[in-house]
Amino acid sequence: MIPSIEWIDNRVKMIDQTVLPHKLEFLEFKDYRDVATSIKVMNIRGAPAIGVAAAMGMALATLEFKDLPKDSFLEEMEKAADIIRKTRPTASNLFWAIDRIWNIISSYPDNPSNLSELVIEEAKLMAQEDINVNKNIGKNGATLLDDGDVVLTHCNAGSLATVQYGTALALVRAAIERGKANSKALDVEVTFTHANYPFKADTENQYSQKMRAALKAVHGYQDSDFVYGGASGSTDMGFVAHALNTDKFIGVGAITLDNISAHQPDEWVRIDDLLNMTKQLVHYLAL
Repeated sequence: MIPSIEWIDNRVKMIDQTVLPHKLEFLEFKDYRDVATSIKVMNIRGAPAIGVAAAMGMALATLEFKDLPKDSFLEEMEKAADIIRKTRPTASNLFWAIDRIWNIISSYPDNPSNLSELVIEEAKLMAQEDINVNKNIGKNGATLLDDGDVVLTHCNAGSLATVQYGTALALVRAAIERGKANSKALDVEVTFTHANYPFKADTENQYSQKMRAALKAVHGYQDSDFVYGGASGSTDMGFVAHALNTDKFIGVGAITLDNISAHQPDEWVRIDDLLNMTKQLVHYLAL
């Protein structure tokens, strides 16, 4: 399984998600400013992945400024942190990651010679922790699934949203692996591309019909307002818009309105949209 982001030879390497699903390309950065830009323009997306990207960006900054006097070092690191913070103002993992790295670099009265190494190891540890947490989600969640069960996920929950394994889709992955391991059949074969197991999408299934009914009830949409479309690997609206090369679709919470910026650079969400999302969920569950 290909990681969405990793640290290799003092570089940050990540999948360029803006060219998916048509191409698989990688970006490599030696400058924290480039990592910040990659977060802002959504080369990388998904809260866990963004958090690790922020930590690795901070690690690159320590390599650049490690020889400065402590006061100057902290001043430059604060500038770097501020640049990274501004890339996705609503991404809590991003702020958490920066704070975790800041706790290390600010804990010494003078910079030890191996400060960059300490920060790099912490960033790599955060990446591994994310993988471990995701696998535990899968291990525990898979016990809740039986043969024939249907799993409905909302938002970006696959391996691209994380460092490697996925969150909500982790339990699907683990359940499939468990089924393979427990099968008595001799001809069991699961074929997949990278991290994606075979699946079938049905836009007329009962769950999409319920969501459509909820959107109609909350927003007053008509059947003619809905446009069918799809994108591989994500239901992040920014990704769908890029993959389909169109913004002519209805986003949950009406997030494609001109006066809102969700899942975009400098993102923000209105209170009205959060209320609408809540109403949609209530309608969906009541149907």
